[in-house]
Amino acid sequence: MLELAREPGSYRWYYVDVAAGEWSAVAIFMMGSLFSPRYVTRRDPSPLRHAAVNFALYRRGVRQAWVLSEYDEATLEVTPTATHLDIGASRFTKHADGRVHVELVDRATWTASPVEVRLELVPEVERGPSIVLVPGRSHEWHPFAIRARATLAIASKGLNVEGQGYHDGNSGLTTLGTDLAAWTWLRAHDPRNTVVSYWPRGEHGFEVSTEGPRVVQRERVRDRGPLKKTGWGLAVPALVGGVTPQVLESSPFYARFEAQDAERQLMGEAADFARFRSPWVRWMADVRTRVAPRTAKEAR
Repeated sequence: MLELAREPGSYRWYYVDVAAGEWSAVAIFMMGSLFSPRYVTRRDPSPLRHAAVNFALYRRGVRQAWVLSEYDEATLEVTPTATHLDIGASRFTKHADGRVHVELVDRATWTASPVEVRLELVPEVERGPSIVLVPGRSHEWHPFAIRARATLAIASKGLNVEGQGYHDGNSGLTTLGTDLAAWTWLRAHDPRNTVVSYWPRGEHGFEVSTEGPRVVQRERVRDRGPLKKTGWGLAVPALVGGVTPQVLESSPFYARFEAQDAERQLMGEAADFARFRSPWVRWMADVRTRVAPRTAKEAR
């Protein structure tokens, strides 16, 4: 079920993505927001004072919507059948049977235009085991539902599509960019299986994959193929499964990329949070963030 991040300097986020033909989308609910320049400076080390909602919609690799709003509160409601995480006017619900329901009600970062999203995931496989990313450290990766049936609806765009879904989470007790400085992550769906790779440090990482309804975990040495650099100098794969990825988001410390052919859809990211500690990089991150009104009522 869902949990709050409470320890000073800690973080926790819940991530979902959807692949539906020419459309793809990502939604993240965060406490101790990894994109918050206010949190990384530790002026206020409470993760619940730096909660955030992020949503991105892409069509054929081109961004159609962007939300990144930071709030000073996150609350959790527990019922016998579900837990509900509320940030601003948005709600992330996880049911006891693993189903996920996201109701995102927020505003676009630059235009402040309303954005309302409904997203549902029904897992097709069991939950994967939580994985400690750095030996002896606190950072953990939680592959909750690496393969799911997904529905995405955005009324303002006349969009109601079905596709393949994915859901994971990350948590830790120390700020990113310290003992976990960087990572590369890649998720690949084909018509029958899903494989997810996570390299939190150098060449050694982890892989989780589907075998029917089961999820199998392996340690994996990275098979490094050709790389290319984004305009900000981050290294991302030049080829993924023989497909050239398209960069969806690019910044000095973070890049998201996607690749697709007739059989597969791949989503990945490269992050260097040691860079995020630079004051000018934090300023750039702030430009992409809407610091929301202080109450959920005002968030609309």
